[in-house]
Amino acid sequence: MSITAEGIAVPPNLLCYFYLCTGVPSAPRNLRVENLTKTSVTLSWQAPETDGGGEVSGYFIEKRSNYSTRWVPLNRAPVSLPSYTVRDVTEGDDCEYRVSAVNDAGLGPPSDTTGIVTARDLATKPAPPAALTAQLDASGRVAELRWKKPASDGQSPIVNYVVEMRSNKSPRWKVRHYIVTVFLFLTHIIFSYQPLWWSRQSNRFDVFMSRQ
Repeated sequence: MSITAEGIAVPPNLLCYFYLCTGVPSAPRNLRVENLTKTSVTLSWQAPETDGGGEVSGYFIEKRSNYSTRWVPLNRAPVSLPSYTVRDVTEGDDCEYRVSAVNDAGLGPPSDTTGIVTARDLATKPAPPAALTAQLDASGRVAELRWKKPASDGQSPIVNYVVEMRSNKSPRWKVRHYIVTVFLFLTHIIFSYQPLWWSRQSNRFDVFMSRQ
């Protein structure tokens, strides 16, 4: 640095260092699928660890089909918030997604991908089994239980039904069987008082209990 008739002369490298040399931001972090349906995918992520010396002005989102090597941009203008909903997705499509941050210096490197995401409705709790009945035989030691399938399986196949039993003098339910049919014979019932029944069905995600 030197002083001239025009004033203080700043070497170009220092001028670049203090004012002009802004790098691109690093990759966004922790990209994940926040919500998923058969027609949309909502993504969220965290800001880059470094902004490259210039404020991040937004993000660009890309997708790639499971059957392609080409990344396709999804937004023409950068989005300012760290989330984005991909719409007009076709049910059953297998795609992966990634995000890049941008500042005045340009586009930074992409994030890690989401991995393959299949467009589908997420499973919810199944509806309760209906019309549970228990019929004792003449001996009073064998009970036939029957019920109807739930009206909804919560978008996931029913794996089994869980049958629990307690007496009318006890608050505690005990699991008796895990079965895949909608009827069951219980034998060697030793209660001298009326038993109560509780049937619940489970899928891969949760259970919903129906007390009769």
